[in-house]
Amino acid sequence: MDSTDTAPDRADRRLGRRALLGAAGLGVIGAGTAAVAGLRTGGAEPVRARTVAFHGRHQAGILHPRQAHARLAAFDFGARPDRGRAAALLLRWSTAAERLTRGEPVGEELSPPGSRAADTGAALGAGPASLTLTFGLGASFFDRVAMAPARPEALAPLPAFPDDQLDPARSGGDLFVQIAADDPLVTVHALRTLQRLAHGEAALRWTMAGFASAPEGASAGGAHRNLMGHLDGTANPDPADPARLARIVVSDPAAPAWRPDGAPDAGMLFLAWQSDPRTGFVPVQHRLARGDALARYVVHEASSLFVVPGGAAPGTYVGQALLEG
Repeated sequence: MDSTDTAPDRADRRLGRRALLGAAGLGVIGAGTAAVAGLRTGGAEPVRARTVAFHGRHQAGILHPRQAHARLAAFDFGARPDRGRAAALLLRWSTAAERLTRGEPVGEELSPPGSRAADTGAALGAGPASLTLTFGLGASFFDRVAMAPARPEALAPLPAFPDDQLDPARSGGDLFVQIAADDPLVTVHALRTLQRLAHGEAALRWTMAGFASAPEGASAGGAHRNLMGHLDGTANPDPADPARLARIVVSDPAAPAWRPDGAPDAGMLFLAWQSDPRTGFVPVQHRLARGDALARYVVHEASSLFVVPGGAAPGTYVGQALLEG
């Protein structure tokens, strides 16, 4: 997680900038920004009616243009995970994700045994709003389900960087999900659904939320100015150029929680999708550590690394080839 503060007093007011890194050979992340103006944008179809297919060669939410709201979350397995139970959970999540991205309710038949929670229907009528759910697996996932030999070498622990003040409670995790949509209610409902379907198998470890755009005209050229004062998206690469480092910057909500010293617990979330962080993210971070003028204002507070499996075909689930291959 990247937390930032514009005050120059580094000792009291700096927050953080490092963030989540998805490791996968999936090309680059979409760099476009969806400008939201009420329920319609530029006279096109209603924003809330837009859909992004869940199935495909790659998971949705990587190449798709950036939505207005994002919610990141990590889960940890319970005391007795195994390969079969992990597969059952990912099947439930994939089935639910397919329905949610179509704007459909998730039936109670997906609820795990012993679960008393039900779908609240809170997002009914909100539509899919370009919802995407992107799942990842942490290095600990492979240990918990006795698949350590299958863990990719690219999931090697990231090295320590200067100014790291990482909070273990907001880092790592067995499972990861990026939930993004053009309606924040849709993202909240999707996360609550995943929690309900994980009953008895996995519990929420941490979650962070943010926004990636603002209503058109909110700032120069309609782009969103983040909490550091920069225009979000101006440094994002062209998705057609896979040679460039892919990244997306998401600002935390404008009504953040507050720390005991009065500073806002808010900042920046940074995600990078690349084939091997050892040859991409790590060298870049080392170079920034040697001469980044922004370092005086920031501190890295959370960091996680996940492998993102390929997309799922109809009738399959994310991670099936790994777990059943």
